[in-house]
Amino acid sequence: MKKTKKAALVALSTTLPLLTALPASADPPPRFTFSVAPGWGCPNHGVSLVISPPSQGEIKMILSIAPFKASVGKDVPAEEARKKCAIYLIINHASDYTWGLKSISTRGEADLEPGTTGEVTLRHWYPGGPAGAEISRTINAPTRSWWLEHDGPPEFLPCGQHRGLNLETRLQVTTTDPAKAGWISLGDEFDSKTAYTLAYKTCKP
Repeated sequence: MKKTKKAALVALSTTLPLLTALPASADPPPRFTFSVAPGWGCPNHGVSLVISPPSQGEIKMILSIAPFKASVGKDVPAEEARKKCAIYLIINHASDYTWGLKSISTRGEADLEPGTTGEVTLRHWYPGGPAGAEISRTINAPTRSWWLEHDGPPEFLPCGQHRGLNLETRLQVTTTDPAKAGWISLGDEFDSKTAYTLAYKTCKP
């Protein structure tokens, strides 16, 4: 995998305590805190992460990367054909809870001439822990819109382990004819979000 220039995500490198109020008769949700370490390959000042408080065993996260677009064409620099943005999410929580990634959902647009092909890939992995996985979709001409989603059993970390989560987004356009043009983008001019859902559970018997 090619190395890309690092871009510090200053706007994200803060701790986000998540608390929510429940009736006195209910058990309070676990306390999770999140912080984002500097990422690489991302557009400067173009990344934001919104995290909702824990609720009913889930935590919703919305990652926005803008602008994020890959393109090819006669006068387009070669490096524009492949774009990658990766962030590292640090997650802290009580030792009697664990969590795992449950679902991913994103969408985008494309404008591809015959002879050009797009591909979007979302990868996640746990440093020092489970290998994680990636999902991808090939986008053929002349697709105008696309979507990519995954919903499966959560990949819960072993109880007692505290791991971070790497999230990587890749866009790529290839062509068999240098004279052809095409592009794919994450989201559209109004919205460029990827939704992640974390599931959590207690480790108590």
